Amino acid sequence: MNKIFIYTMIIVLGGLMIRCSEEKHGPIEADAAPTGPVSNVRVEPTWGGGRVTYTLPTSKSLSHVVAEVHMPDGKTKQFVSSQYTTTIEIEGLPKIDTYKVDVYAVNKSNHKSVAEKVEFACLQPPYLKVYESLKLSPDFGGINVKWDGNDSEARLGMVIMHNDSLGDFVQYASEYSTLEKLSHSFRGMKSEENKFGVFIKDRFGNTSDTLYAQMKPLFEKLVPKSKFKEVLLPGDTPIWPGLSYVQWQFLWDDVVLVDYDNPYSSSYYSRYFVTSNAAALPQHITIDIGDKYILSRMRLNNYYRFSDRNPKKYEVWGHPGPPPADGSWNGWVKLGEHEQFKPSGNLAGVSPVTAEDKKYWLDGDMVSLRTDVGPIRYIRLKVLSNWAGSANFAFHEITFWGSN
Repeated sequence: MNKIFIYTMIIVLGGLMIRCSEEKHGPIEADAAPTGPVSNVRVEPTWGGGRVTYTLPTSKSLSHVVAEVHMPDGKTKQFVSSQYTTTIEIEGLPKIDTYKVDVYAVNKSNHKSVAEKVEFACLQPPYLKVYESLKLSPDFGGINVKWDGNDSEARLGMVIMHNDSLGDFVQYASEYSTLEKLSHSFRGMKSEENKFGVFIKDRFGNTSDTLYAQMKPLFEKLVPKSKFKEVLLPGDTPIWPGLSYVQWQFLWDDVVLVDYDNPYSSSYYSRYFVTSNAAALPQHITIDIGDKYILSRMRLNNYYRFSDRNPKKYEVWGHPGPPPADGSWNGWVKLGEHEQFKPSGNLAGVSPVTAEDKKYWLDGDMVSLRTDVGPIRYIRLKVLSNWAGSANFAFHEITFWGSN
């Protein structure tokens, strides 16, 4: 009996599976009335594309509108808009060219109308415009690459290649941005002559040619933090008193926040540095880094997320030592300055943020420092403003690179 039941179920389930596999999805209405074509088709050229505008037919069976673009390789690329709009955005065209476009009204049976044909020439695609502006130069611990002219704020990738230890020309790293002007240094390289190449790609799969250069990254090393200590000179702002999780040593304990959305996930990540609010900004603090270095750059890692007491605009000053005991600025030289911003351009605050905002915040502020001022041992961080406009400042970690 059990065997008969089992065999019967197998046959029934098998039949159901066959029926399911044969099921096909058809149009919304199998016999929808034909629709007339769109009219008054115009194309406004954009960067690497075009904005198609048109007048819709009055047919009640209209489902959507399709623009088919004939590409240089002989293929067609399709762009679709709904029945509720009169615009189609064409994007991702690979080069400046004259493109033929067929625009169809499509009914609810998925039947196309007669095509309205139009031709247009797009503006230069952003990835090509940016490629023409690329500039490579040696930097401390790596190569600096600059671009200009991303007027449409397209999301582009900057990819750097190099000869690896086996002599193979391979990808080293990449950086993505929507900024009109970008300056990015790829770090972690040895100070050895090497062949480098940079190309630009976009989110549509287009890639530029490669710009090649033979360069030698400038030498630098991480300044060890074992000798870092605080210095309190007259005029310096003291640390916020009486809190176990606010200490000087938390500025150089190599602990940085790693998650923008949940940065303070444990007490381990909640330790930081904050100054007293007894005096208004600008405020400054002094740090002894233990030995003299020709400093090349500094990284400041954040605590607050584009808000509160996180430094927004600040200066970095250096002194060979010993600094004036009266706290004056005699002998101090400005090594660099920085102003934080949200790459997205959004307003201050934890949100709204983009993926690029989060990456910028997690990476920390990388500040290039003057190398023409001789060896430096003492650092003065002078904070001019914070994100909240309040009277003190807070951050998480400070790091230096240089040579001695």
